[in-house]
Amino acid sequence: MKNILCNSVAKIGRSASFLTLVALWMANAAFAQTVTFDFDAATPVLATGQNVPFDQTVGGISAHFSASAGGFSAQNQNSTFLNLSQFSGNYLYPNGADNGVLVITFRQPITNLAMDFSTSEVPAIENPTPIRLTAYTNSTSTTPVGSTTKAGTYFGVNSQPMGTLLFNSTTPFDVVKLNIEPGGATGFSLDNISVTVPAGIQYAILTTSSQVNGGTTTGDGTYLNGAPVTVVAIPNLDYAFVNWTDNGVEVATSPSYSFTASADRTLIANFTPQLRIALAADGAVVLTWPGPSTGYLLQQNATCAQLNWSATTNTVSVVGDQNQVTLLSPTGNCFYRLVHP
Repeated sequence: MKNILCNSVAKIGRSASFLTLVALWMANAAFAQTVTFDFDAATPVLATGQNVPFDQTVGGISAHFSASAGGFSAQNQNSTFLNLSQFSGNYLYPNGADNGVLVITFRQPITNLAMDFSTSEVPAIENPTPIRLTAYTNSTSTTPVGSTTKAGTYFGVNSQPMGTLLFNSTTPFDVVKLNIEPGGATGFSLDNISVTVPAGIQYAILTTSSQVNGGTTTGDGTYLNGAPVTVVAIPNLDYAFVNWTDNGVEVATSPSYSFTASADRTLIANFTPQLRIALAADGAVVLTWPGPSTGYLLQQNATCAQLNWSATTNTVSVVGDQNQVTLLSPTGNCFYRLVHP
């Protein structure tokens, strides 16, 4: 009995147009937001010893850390054996004594930055070497928005001079370069980098399903312009995910779709019922699919070719919450699919 169906081929997908709505709308409320990169609570989680470059995201704000020369890595007191009272957990530590340069690129413009730092003075000197921050827009090759310097101080049981560097600007910036001024220091360490994103455009994400039985979606929330967004489509039992579309254009075939909030968008998560096949005790073949699948048609074809599909000639019955077709003593080949014209 070869007439089992092209069920798995069941054109479940591309010929269908089913809707799950994910609406993004611009929120009227806008407010400044301050987050802190402490290398412990951000995502993704950093392993001790992990080198830059890497990305970190806190509260919807993302930053890319990169370096020249010997670079930097995530370390802590157990790995450096230094007493640094302003640091806790992981912090950025220089990989070598080569006066490295650290560059932090933020995905959103910021106006304020504060960070704890220490400088490596070997041997210790009376006047610690200042650290310099230079702020830019888009790239370090552009004219700087501004700069500032700050020297640490020796206090308490700290192994190295420490301090807090502050930089505030009326002009937003998204790139900072950090290095030490000429002097006795051979490097610098950083922790607790707090940044403020100014009040600006925000986008709220609402995920809904226009086909209640098809599946659910997640990703609801309010996101700043330029923030990363991920929406996820979760099919219900008896349904399968097809794709995400935007204005009729396919934008993703994975149920998890990530993008950057930058404009109002309307996304469609498409689901399709799964066509199930079972062999009855009397030798009949039974086809079933979810009953609430309004608008779907069962088609058949003797060759499973792209052409010559036609509506099934068999009676469609409703059994419980399922549509059902029973094929009595089938012979030869016959293939079936569900479509939504």
